[in-house]
Amino acid sequence: MVRPSTLWRAQLRGRLTMKLPDRYSYNCMIVLLALHSERVEYHNTDECETRMKKAKVKKTVAVALRHGLDTTALIATGILKHAKEHGWELIDLRCWHGIIPKKTDGIIYDEFIGDAKTREGLIKNIPHHVKIHLRRDTATAHGVTTDMAALGHKAAEYYLGRGFRNFALASYHNQSEGWKESLRTFKDWIEKHGGTCQTIEGLHLPDDVLFTSVRNEAREKLRKLDYPLGIFCANDRLAVRLCFWCMEEGIAVPEQAAILGCDNDTISCQLSPVPLSSISPDHEREGTEAARLLQRMMDGEAVPPGTIVKIPPLEILTRRSTDITALQDKTAAQALRYIWDHYQTVLSPDDIAAFCGLPRRSLERRFKKALGRTLMKEVMRHRLSKAGELLVTTETPAVDVAARVGFMSPQYFNYQFKKKFGMPPQTYRERERSKDAASQ
Repeated sequence: MVRPSTLWRAQLRGRLTMKLPDRYSYNCMIVLLALHSERVEYHNTDECETRMKKAKVKKTVAVALRHGLDTTALIATGILKHAKEHGWELIDLRCWHGIIPKKTDGIIYDEFIGDAKTREGLIKNIPHHVKIHLRRDTATAHGVTTDMAALGHKAAEYYLGRGFRNFALASYHNQSEGWKESLRTFKDWIEKHGGTCQTIEGLHLPDDVLFTSVRNEAREKLRKLDYPLGIFCANDRLAVRLCFWCMEEGIAVPEQAAILGCDNDTISCQLSPVPLSSISPDHEREGTEAARLLQRMMDGEAVPPGTIVKIPPLEILTRRSTDITALQDKTAAQALRYIWDHYQTVLSPDDIAAFCGLPRRSLERRFKKALGRTLMKEVMRHRLSKAGELLVTTETPAVDVAARVGFMSPQYFNYQFKKKFGMPPQTYRERERSKDAASQ
């Protein structure tokens, strides 16, 4: 018989009644733990033995993530969802100081855990491993990372939509290849649309000795930029520093310099001198896709070295540091803000003109001169942009996406969407999500 203490430790949700020989005890407990959400009653050994043969062997997976980051919690949530669905036993290596306490089938680990020697020590005796935030060894490793080109494109579209024409890129002196790709994409997209892109480089702070020189160099570069402008930073910490240095130079944020960070580190963004807008990567999905990739490997699939799953960013969280439009015509800026705030409702040029206190034709002329498009074209552009985001980042049906972004007719939404993107909404959703597979 299975010992009562063993059953109690299993913490099954339902009542359990079993009459089994001792030789079944251990395997039965594996079956029961895998089926812990069910109410299970087995009175006959044959029935239990059949169920045991069908049960998958539980996999043990180590997880090595960094301490105390918003990203860690989100990645872990994604891993945990997959683990629960597939009956994994997880080991959080943060609790073991790098020691792996038992035989492990696979590991998911952060690229930035320790040094190279530490990482090699973690994985050397584990048959399958997947990197998170993969920046190096892209030709040989298996990993999941943010789609950096998509991130740069999203930042550029965000600023262009706010009417900016002058831009600057703020980066460290030793940027990773991924970040170089992101900044390159941003610059190319800006210049393709007639904007100018300046650079503020070499902002790494390796120690206190160089702080003053880096700070003075950054402030000197800030003085030479053309304003107003939008600054895209390599991460939130760098964006916070720029907020400080802009204030020291008397450069108003966001009125003269809008600043956009990346990672959506909540603490950094909220404690910044000016609350910081930031691009939020889809870290939870990164965790889920890392777990799926590891599952394929542990199930015996021959996953080629260099298989990298790229995840597009989730959204841009607008806070005070970019909550402005870079338009000299304040009435045009007012109309643009009204459109962004009310795009989900029924809008007409007369509604917008009434809000701005101008005749419709006068407002139309000023708006088109400032942005190069009419009021209703901006309404359509903004609605379709939001629709594209929802299609990629949520499971919301296309018909509901149409309603959420202000379309009264699903048919008209489909027509306008296909006109802009060259394909129906569902095809767009599938294409954008299949880019992960295409990049492998």
